[in-house]
Amino acid sequence: MRKIILTLGVLFLAGCSGAGWTANGRLKLADGTVYTGEYQNNLPNGHGTQTWLDGSTYVGQFANGQLSGQGTYTLPDGERYIGNWTNGERNGQGAETWPDGTTYSGAYLNGTFNGQGTFTNPDLSVYVGNFVNGKFNGQGTFTTFAGDTYIGAFKDGKFNGQGTNTLSDGSAYSGIWKNGKLQPTPKVWPQSKIRLGTQ
Repeated sequence: MRKIILTLGVLFLAGCSGAGWTANGRLKLADGTVYTGEYQNNLPNGHGTQTWLDGSTYVGQFANGQLSGQGTYTLPDGERYIGNWTNGERNGQGAETWPDGTTYSGAYLNGTFNGQGTFTNPDLSVYVGNFVNGKFNGQGTFTTFAGDTYIGAFKDGKFNGQGTNTLSDGSAYSGIWKNGKLQPTPKVWPQSKIRLGTQ
């Protein structure tokens, strides 16, 4: 996920007026990309369209020359993000789709998944829960297409902490997980059978 930065180039305007002027027009940037839309003080402000040389496009709100507010960013391969932007990065609520069928809908921070969200894989497995730095972290629910469901704690995309994994046949495995594996449950001995140095 790249941060979008506009570099001033050649400006073609219509209807500008005085100090602090606003206008609608077309701006050809130094890297060859083109902006068409509203301006203020020689910078994109308001609603506009940005088109890159590779065919990527952004349609939405700008502030002080950067993508800020609601907008849609589309790549040539069909990848698309619809949602909020701040200072050229995805921030706040948004939804993203990829050509292979992967989807994400939820919170973003500085261009990555952060906060509550829903992530669907091409195999139709679904995670609903918390994200940190683009990975499953915290409490969540992961469900496979076959119907297996894990509910509990995650760390860096894996089952970690207290959780229950219920399989489609009804069998369930509950306890402490580490790196995606259920940890053995320590055997608890009755107090009457505990002896110093022996069990």
